[in-house]
Amino acid sequence: LVTRETPFDEFNITFSSELENQIIHKNLRPTIPDDCSKPFAKLIKLCWHANPEKRPNFTDIVNALKEMQPHVAPTLRGHMSVADLKRKTMTFTGRSSDPTIKKEKDDLPVDIKKP
Repeated sequence: LVTRETPFDEFNITFSSELENQIIHKNLRPTIPDDCSKPFAKLIKLCWHANPEKRPNFTDIVNALKEMQPHVAPTLRGHMSVADLKRKTMTFTGRSSDPTIKKEKDDLPVDIKKP
């Protein structure tokens, strides 16, 4: 997500079985770019812990992301309140019938831009 590159391509490993072996037995992980924020890099490393019992649970991950969001991606939500964001998300997923929220032809919410 950070690099927008295919994970593990940097290692030029041809066979999936070899890649799996390196990940499982040698703790191979993609390189985190130097320009990645320190809190985000720390969260990534915690999620990669070799012992699954020591990895954060999803509640902790979501809370960490919410805490760092204003610093890492301050324009991600823009001026929208959490309630507005939830309403847009509900419309995007088809669980709301609010006619004031418009969708683009590819069903992305209007304020989300494609890369």
